Amino acid sequence: MSEPVMYKLASRGRSLFNARRLASYALMTFMLSLIIVAPRPVEAQAENASAPIFDVVSIKPEDSGIGMAKMMFESDGYNAENTSLKMLIEDAYGVEDNQIAGAPEWAYSEKYDIEAKMNGSTTDDLSRLNGNQRKLAHQRMLQALLSDRFKLTIHHETKDLPIYWLVSAKDGPKLHEAKPGDNYSNGLNFRGNAIGPNRMLMQLGGGQITGIAGQGMPLADLVTQLSTRLGREVVDKTGLTGKYDFNLQWTSDASSIFSAIQEQLGLKLESQKGPVDILNIDYVEKPSVNKQIDRE
Repeated sequence: MSEPVMYKLASRGRSLFNARRLASYALMTFMLSLIIVAPRPVEAQAENASAPIFDVVSIKPEDSGIGMAKMMFESDGYNAENTSLKMLIEDAYGVEDNQIAGAPEWAYSEKYDIEAKMNGSTTDDLSRLNGNQRKLAHQRMLQALLSDRFKLTIHHETKDLPIYWLVSAKDGPKLHEAKPGDNYSNGLNFRGNAIGPNRMLMQLGGGQITGIAGQGMPLADLVTQLSTRLGREVVDKTGLTGKYDFNLQWTSDASSIFSAIQEQLGLKLESQKGPVDILNIDYVEKPSVNKQIDRE
């Protein structure tokens, strides 16, 4: 039986995992709360002088072969386990696999454990930001880490690539608009506990995500998740601006999600071509490992 897992999407949120990543990451059984995801792609660069940085960074090679990965921001820093450079780049820049060009083979195959800590003043400053601002600050911190420890330099390029438009189906949307003040005591729950508004559940089945359920969520968050699941940019063309409750379920069959979106949500995906931000890697090197760098 499939078991729901609640993810934190603060770092694309990641931290953001798609079906291709999840197949290699195995089953992730930890539960994390969701926050609102900033729009993609992220244009900010690590060179921004006002961006906060980590004070202590430790990078170690991971060769246990356990097949499970984790990437997440915590209250006092960032923790990644069994994580490749490619995954870190996706997390730091808010891009999918097909938006990265020029990565060496080891960026996919070699895995690292990373522990990065920030000082108290940085933690306090981040706590005063709203969700989108904090998301952007987190990404800038990861960009700075990659620049410092992996010597990563990149440039952006825009290409016309296949994308999807999310539009209303013939009979109109079937989404339920969220009601202000609803405590959702009879709504979606995780292990017997109501998850409440502004939360999203991912359903796991056979090592893959086969469902997305949300309460009081803007459509932008569903669009972000669909982009991740499909590995292709999804652009919202519905014109829906409210917050909604939805429960989208599909099978592991690749075509099932398209039918599910139309039948269950009253929406549909249309194949189009459009501008997509491509992150080109100009230079990167393996990091110095087995040591800790303290910036204080």
